[in-house]
Amino acid sequence: MKKIIIVSTSFFLLLSSCKKENSTSTPATCNKTMADVAGTYSLVKIEAGLADPLSDITTSELNPCQLDDKLVLNASGTANYQDLGIVCTPSGSTNGTWSISVDGKMTINAGTTVVANAEIVSFDCATLVMLTNKVISGVSVKFRLTIKK
Repeated sequence: MKKIIIVSTSFFLLLSSCKKENSTSTPATCNKTMADVAGTYSLVKIEAGLADPLSDITTSELNPCQLDDKLVLNASGTANYQDLGIVCTPSGSTNGTWSISVDGKMTINAGTTVVANAEIVSFDCATLVMLTNKVISGVSVKFRLTIKK
């Protein structure tokens, strides 16, 4: 009986001496700058429409060989579109440029990936959401592009 009490007491002391971790850690700061946005991205979703809510057009507008590609945005302003996985014929791999203007508008020009003057709607250090308008046959269409590191 004495051994059970000693073991139980030791176990209790061991547990009570463990320090709980502080759960109020500071979240990472994600600025809409070229240095913070730079990275390798995969496509999550493309949405389009005349007004909100926009429709998901990812799989209806892109070939399966485009859905597994990567977009590399380098902090220097160079971009590289990599046709990976199922390779398109001809391959869509290409180099280009990208930038973020002083007013927070983003432009990407890398082969078939062309986004002009897009508003960065959100960026959480991993997922980047951009919104832009494009005039098609005289009609202004909204496009929302979501990519993830």
